[in-house]
This record gives sequence, C-alpha cells and structure tokens, in this order.
Amino acid sequence: MVDPSSNGLEAELHYHIAECITLLHVSDSLIALLGYPADSFMSGAVSLAACLHADDQDIAVAMFSPEQTDVLQVTIANAT
Repeated sequence: MVDPSSNGLEAELHYHIAECITLLHVSDSLIALLGYPADSFMSGAVSLAACLHADDQDIAVAMFSPEQTDVLQVTIANAT
C-alpha cells in the first residue's frame, strides 16, 4: 500500500505467536519492498528472518521470543 504521508511503500506481516509462530497475513505490496510475493511468505518458502540484515537479527529474536503470546504486526516501509 502507498503511504501518502511518506510517498513510499509500506507492507505488513501479521503473526500469531504462541507455542508456534503462525503467519496470518502478508500484504501484497511486500513484493515491491523485498522482491518476494506474499504467497512465498505464506507458504513458508521465504521467512522474514531470512530477509533481515544481520545487524537486526537481535530484534527478530526479541520479536519472535517464546515469551510473546499475542498477535504481532510487522510493518516494513521504504520512505522516499
């Protein structure tokens, strides 16, 4: 989806975190940001962790921690 305030692209991924991590939804606009279609994430062929920069892996570990038991919304944006 285009964010009118930043003139950039934005995509969302929604996860349910409990005993296992379940991807609930991926915006179709993700392909424009990461180069992978939403169904690649939904099928498990591509993971968000595999797309994160090495310096951001600690953030991913905290976000997907087993102590989290809720729905997690991740927003990826590219402001121009």
